[in-house]
Amino acid sequence: MPYSVETSVFSTGERFVHLIDSDTQLPHFETTVFNMKMLRGRRLASATIEQALRAIKIFLLFCDMRDISLSIRMQQGFSLSTDEVDDLLRLCRLPLAAIETMVQVSNVGSDSCSSKRLKLFPGPKSEAEVGSDWISNRIIYIRDYLSWLTDAQRSRFSLDHAHYLSLTEQRHTV
Repeated sequence: MPYSVETSVFSTGERFVHLIDSDTQLPHFETTVFNMKMLRGRRLASATIEQALRAIKIFLLFCDMRDISLSIRMQQGFSLSTDEVDDLLRLCRLPLAAIETMVQVSNVGSDSCSSKRLKLFPGPKSEAEVGSDWISNRIIYIRDYLSWLTDAQRSRFSLDHAHYLSLTEQRHTV
């Protein structure tokens, strides 16, 4: 798997949950900063932070499957299209194990976007869905993460810059 959620326990007994990029074996930078500023800063329990990072992991897997580079898109004043948001919402209904299997299948298949889309969403009832509470929590954490990323990118533009205005509009849409 490209990402894993791991917990480090310090000598003081404090737990630190972080998302590891399996390719580099290092913490994923953006999610670590988000974790420190937005999750640990609110003094959330480590189990809650773990759930948030698992939701963000789903989002990152979605971006990997769709070949979406958010950093490049946001530098150009764009984040996700409405079709991509719809696909992401459908993906949030599936168990994490099923999503990870789809990532493996899409990495083995061809590089065309249409074939990845078919593998990403094979049919309406092909997999069991997680509970509605899980779905809504995933969506909330992904929304918060995307909103935080958008705010960070917007701060690099002047208030009257076209990309600033575009990201502001999309932030409210997503």
